[in-house]
Amino acid sequence: MNNKESALFVITGAASGMGFASARRLGKRDRVLLVDINAKLLDHVADQLLSEGVQAEKHVCDITNEHSVRLLAKTAQSLGQVSGVVNAAGISPSMADWRRILSVDLVGTAFILREFLPLMAPGSAAVCIASIASRLSTSDPKIDAIIDNPLYPDFLKSIEPFLSMPVPSTEVDPKSGMAYVLAKRGVVRLCERLAPAWAQRDARIVSISPGNIDTPMGRLEFERLSYIREATEKTPIRRLGRPEEIAAAVDFLCSDDASFITGCDLLVDGGYTGAMSHAKGN
Repeated sequence: MNNKESALFVITGAASGMGFASARRLGKRDRVLLVDINAKLLDHVADQLLSEGVQAEKHVCDITNEHSVRLLAKTAQSLGQVSGVVNAAGISPSMADWRRILSVDLVGTAFILREFLPLMAPGSAAVCIASIASRLSTSDPKIDAIIDNPLYPDFLKSIEPFLSMPVPSTEVDPKSGMAYVLAKRGVVRLCERLAPAWAQRDARIVSISPGNIDTPMGRLEFERLSYIREATEKTPIRRLGRPEEIAAAVDFLCSDDASFITGCDLLVDGGYTGAMSHAKGN
């Protein structure tokens, strides 16, 4: 990219897990704007990265709030050229009810992408963290039409009737579980559909679908849900992934080496999805 001195990476969910790992890695080559809703934790990680020599700014933002996201975009614009956006903010089925899950994981993603598209510098990229859960539901035209329009005013009301579909385990509230699946499917579809619009700005947009990752949120799910533990055992690389491994994928996708990659989803799951698709009976 041109004008490297003013380049800026914006990372949501930067106070923990994959967001923090991505901020630390990207901060080795450019300035980073750390974004999170947890102000206290954000202060802590900002101080930590600054002590490591990372040029880091911080901004508290609720990505489910349109006004809050707009203020974030203005802050980023004031700091320099936006060379990358990493949307790692998200919550899991054990953390909230179905409305909050869809609002954070899908509606918030749509707000971020809408507000940052006009700010993207030539050669820049957006990377959105989805999940292998996005592949647990098959395509349904009625559902896809709804999740493809998460900023529709009656989005939550429209999607609720479809949340009664079965989920992998009774350990999860069915509505919360299906909300997570559909939210992450919506993220993948957003990145596919928006690629042409981002290409008009000479920018790229991709999603990453991690498997089970050893983050605070990932450990919460691992400890509470037996099917997560069982899935880890069935993963060809028989362990949880590390947030640094997701950060490495993010770093690559934000680099010029990935300049022909856009509008797609990258699996970083230790081989789980591929193995399951070829399991007996599938």
